[in-house]
Amino acid sequence: MLAFGAHAQQFFIKGGLGYSAPQAGQSLDGTGTPYNGSATNNATGGITYNYKSGASFSAGFSGTFGGGYMFNDHVGLELDVIAGLAPHHYTGNINNHVIDSVAYNISVEQYAKTFWLVAPQIVLQTGGSIWNLYGRGGVVLPLSVHLMQNISFTNLPGNGAVETQEQTYDNTTSFSLGLTAAIGVQYNLTDNVCLWGELNMLSMSLNLKEQTLTSESYAGQSISLSGQNTSYPYSRNYNSALAQNSNTNPSYSIPFSNIGIHAGIMYKFDKSSNHTNNHARPSHGRVTEF
Repeated sequence: MLAFGAHAQQFFIKGGLGYSAPQAGQSLDGTGTPYNGSATNNATGGITYNYKSGASFSAGFSGTFGGGYMFNDHVGLELDVIAGLAPHHYTGNINNHVIDSVAYNISVEQYAKTFWLVAPQIVLQTGGSIWNLYGRGGVVLPLSVHLMQNISFTNLPGNGAVETQEQTYDNTTSFSLGLTAAIGVQYNLTDNVCLWGELNMLSMSLNLKEQTLTSESYAGQSISLSGQNTSYPYSRNYNSALAQNSNTNPSYSIPFSNIGIHAGIMYKFDKSSNHTNNHARPSHGRVTEF
């Protein structure tokens, strides 16, 4: 018996946009400040919290572009790059907080200025000629993440002239490993072009590594940082193993998980075939089959 088999192989590239919401987000950061709400110090010594749902710094609008290779009509590999385009901004307030015997209201705005993630994944699909259902999953690696903090301190009436001090910090994170998965559908416009839409999720937490003061002002007047941004409190290191110096602080996790809906377009290059031949001696009374 003589048999021929062909496995269609194909490269593809893709791009898309989407919106993600926080998934398993946190309500408080490592300093006890609400990401999205307020904490008020009471005259009795207690604290009243009023905060909204959990935060995630990857939530908001993001873009995806990447490509991959299908070994056959059903199994392949994909490599995506995920970029934050318009992430959520979160504002937390600490009211009546006393510093050096002066009471302040503190406002902390936090958001991801930029983030770039890379995600190698396995793809499984039905391989339909018009509608193609697929699922994919893999790991996520952070290429670059910068988180911004805008902090303002306003002293309360009765504590001298009411003035505001503002500080902006650029925070970087340590390397972490996350997970991603998606289920979706493709609609083939032609043999080479298709539209896709999917429901996807990201599970990741990042650990704060370094915090650097990038700008400061007092009563509306900018303060020069020349010669200051290399020492505490202008630059702070964070580590789970603390050294015995004032420049190292305990690190804490930053929420980065989301669940979202994304859509886009894919271009599939022409398929190539890998032929295999199997040879066998024909049995008596039968002809060779092709």
